[in-house]
Amino acid sequence: MSSALTHACDRLSELRRDGAATLFRGRHVRSGRDVLVKTVAHESVADGEWVRRESRILRHLRGPGILECLDASHGEPAFLVLACDRELVPLRDLLDRGRLALDDALEVVAAVATVLVRVHAAGVIHRDLRPEAIGWHEASRTAALIDIGRATEIGPRRTDEPLPAAFAYSSPEQTGRISRSVDQRSDLYSLGVVAYELVAGERPFSSGDAMELVHAHLARTPVAPEERVRGLPRAVSHIILRLLAKNAEDRYQSAAGVLADVERCRAELRETGRCGEFELGAADRPVQLRIPEKLYGRGREMAAIGEALRRTLFGAPEPLFMVGASGIGKSALVHQLRAAVSRAGGLHLEGKFDQLQRDVPYSALRQALRGLVRNLLARTDEEVEGWRARIAAALGQNGHMVADLVPELASLIGPQPPPENLPPGDAELQFHRVMIAFLGVFTSAARPLVLFLDDLQWIDGPTLGLLKALVADP
Repeated sequence: MSSALTHACDRLSELRRDGAATLFRGRHVRSGRDVLVKTVAHESVADGEWVRRESRILRHLRGPGILECLDASHGEPAFLVLACDRELVPLRDLLDRGRLALDDALEVVAAVATVLVRVHAAGVIHRDLRPEAIGWHEASRTAALIDIGRATEIGPRRTDEPLPAAFAYSSPEQTGRISRSVDQRSDLYSLGVVAYELVAGERPFSSGDAMELVHAHLARTPVAPEERVRGLPRAVSHIILRLLAKNAEDRYQSAAGVLADVERCRAELRETGRCGEFELGAADRPVQLRIPEKLYGRGREMAAIGEALRRTLFGAPEPLFMVGASGIGKSALVHQLRAAVSRAGGLHLEGKFDQLQRDVPYSALRQALRGLVRNLLARTDEEVEGWRARIAAALGQNGHMVADLVPELASLIGPQPPPENLPPGDAELQFHRVMIAFLGVFTSAARPLVLFLDDLQWIDGPTLGLLKALVADP
């Protein structure tokens, strides 16, 4: 623990490790107030960058349900000091004790929705709503956000970044597998997962495999909470299922709409001991004007792409070329494929060639594979170990060939032996064999792999040779 941190705070005790972040409880020396201290492993993020961003958002959101930032450091380790009553505990601690009584569960959902009303009104999306990021104060019966590490301002935004550690709570659009931007309705989906867990004592989808969870969020219909909890009012079940709608347009459009319906259920339960069905969303109003995100007039093209994907499920690789003038919507059309690939249990990788990098071999392939490896590194320790073993077995003594192209791979499979000295022609053939083996780790009848390479007119010679080898390999 750094001297800067111990100088700022004393009585420090570790509360929870959450991915790269560690939370401590302590006392702020200068103000004497009880605090939460957050540190992040410096190798996981640019030093101090996250401190500047989170402290700025905290200042912007200031008010009930948001922890006050008392101190910050951009050094190593960088840390944030947040004023926090010791009675505020992570919601995960409550869930670890077992399923909550219905009135208690609805009270927590209403409290979190109240905070989200303020957050969204301030133009911020939380993007990582989960029990570990929510604090519950038993005495005041209020909620607060104890981690806003992934929060961002509302705006047109698509996500291609690796899944967060808590992808079990991520919305379909937040998985990056569908061509949809992430807005505040993504938080409402995550609230639905939290509400389901509070009411039913388990999440709607559970799996130790990230891709299975992604598939579930995209394609599987959750079991209705009323089927898992005997006597649960149907209205409560319907509220949660509406929050968990796959399409953002079918969910609640605002946290205020959720809050109104949950409070109506609570009021009826207090007054009569039961809650009848009613029309949901009577108080629901969109927070902002939104243009529907869908393609029109491309049914024939989408069908052709879907047929090509289905043919690959029988094992043979297939190249598919899309030609058209700039701006006609080729890339947008391919992005629609992501959901179909994820529903099939597969992976969708993307890279883009650049006219100014035609002398850089494999530039687009490097982009695509870096995204893949970063996604793997964001998985659970158990999953990472499984992928490490499979990749190491496939690459053997030739791991350096892929690690030289994608340096992040070294974090997954460790240092590699130095390369052999081969003639240029033999080295290229060897590289082709190694890349085919590497990509083969991620392909099977149950897991198709789609590699989308944009602006193919700027392709370099070495990449063209590799693609020919990939297509020719059975």
